[in-house]
Amino acid sequence: MAWLAILMGFFFLFRSFEYLRKGAEVDDQKCLRMRNLIWACNGSRDDAEPGLDCDELIVFHEFSKNDFMGQGTANNIKRCNDVRLCIPSLINKLRVMKPSAFEEQNRDKFVFTMSDGKVLPKVVVERLLREAALRMGMDPRILASHSLRAGGCTAMFNAKYADHEIQRRGRWVFMLENLCMVWSQTGLGRSR
Repeated sequence: MAWLAILMGFFFLFRSFEYLRKGAEVDDQKCLRMRNLIWACNGSRDDAEPGLDCDELIVFHEFSKNDFMGQGTANNIKRCNDVRLCIPSLINKLRVMKPSAFEEQNRDKFVFTMSDGKVLPKVVVERLLREAALRMGMDPRILASHSLRAGGCTAMFNAKYADHEIQRRGRWVFMLENLCMVWSQTGLGRSR
């Protein structure tokens, strides 16, 4: 579950409160719930039937800190060849391991709810990132849950995604140029 949370934080450019628990409380309005996910197949906009693997995960944010009109926004990730990094493949594994979590009656539950009933805490993700940094000989103090958002943005930028695509995925309202400049000054990204 933690690995899926890390991947989704990176690829969907999540802010930590949009999918994790910060402290004792969850952001009831902005934290992802099962109803915000569609595990789709073959271009459908409906959940794949049980027993049928999805090839796309669609995430709908009902609220975002910069969504002043309350319209929400949707993003998607399609199946990829590297199963270690493939979010739809991980969703398919979870659908087999814990099918009850994907049933209609659980649609208001938070996505990253652990077996103790609590949402995965931000500190767990940060601990895992810092442990990985140590293994790679990096300074763990420079990593936090927000590093996934910054790193995902930088990866999209380096992969030559259009600025408007990155801004849309990250739910930013200001220019990407400014964001890359800020992150380059903090050592978290690369500027143009």
